[in-house]
Order: sequence, then structure tokens, then C-alpha cells
Amino acid sequence: LKAPYQYYNMVWFGVLAAILVQFVMSGAKVRELGRQETFFFYFSVFLSLFVSFCIILFGVRELHDSEGTYSSFAVHFFLSLLFINMLVKRAGTTGQSLSIGVTKFLGGVLALTESRISHAPSHSNLILFLSLITLFLDLCYIVLLYIKLRGAKLKMAKGIIDRMYA
Repeated sequence: LKAPYQYYNMVWFGVLAAILVQFVMSGAKVRELGRQETFFFYFSVFLSLFVSFCIILFGVRELHDSEGTYSSFAVHFFLSLLFINMLVKRAGTTGQSLSIGVTKFLGGVLALTESRISHAPSHSNLILFLSLITLFLDLCYIVLLYIKLRGAKLKMAKGIIDRMYA
């Protein structure tokens, strides 16, 4: 790997590791799972990690992508899908924030810009498509989360006003 990419990869790995730790630590608690469901939750997390590792490993070999460019854009795309899925499936907004959504979006803009300027496979239609659809999904997440947060604040304010005049 080229020197700058090693640093980008280390920082990105740290961010993803922090997200994974938060997910694993709070996942079972947020869902209020029983003992058997908690075991299944942890088992599914680690099985997902193993399968993801295999997909990336084989993808790197099949696509001759030793720098992991294709897999990094694919992972970014799937993270966007998972963020929207989490927002839609959860009743509340616990564990989600606009700053995370905006930061993820800006990271996607920077990754696309950097790959188009200086990276060899940057002219790949696959990378361009993944980048654009990911940015669109990130914008959808930000808008949907904003709407959900605003609705929660309005309900809370209405509840306070109702209690004041009850």
C-alpha cells in the first residue's frame, strides 16, 4: 500500500472498530433480549464478521485489488443501507445522531473525490456508481433521521404542555 492509504486505513479501521464495539455493547441491551436471544445476537454478529471477512478476502483476490478499493466502497454502501434499516426498524433514535450521518456523508464525498483524483481504479464505473448511490442513501438517512428527531421533540414538547395545563 502507498503510505497515505495506510494511515487512512488505520483511521477508518479505528472508526469501524469503535462502531462495532458500541454496537456489540449496546445491541443486546437496546433490544432487551433474553439469555437465548442474547446468545443468538452475539453469534450472528460474529458470524457476520466472519462471512464479511471471507467476502472481502475473496473479492480482493478475484478483482486483483490489493489495496481494497472495491471492497471499501462496497462496505461504505452496505453501511448506508444498514443505517437506514436501523432507523426504520427501531422505534426510537437511540444510538443515532445527525453528526454521525453528516460525518459519514462527508467521508463519502472525500473518498469519492480522492479516488477520482489519484487512485488507479478510480475510473471504474462500479466505484462511481457505488459512491453516488451511497451518497444518495446517506442523504436519505440524514433527512429521515432529522424528520424522526424533530417528530420526537414535538411530541415531547406537546407532552410537557399538556401536563402543564392538565
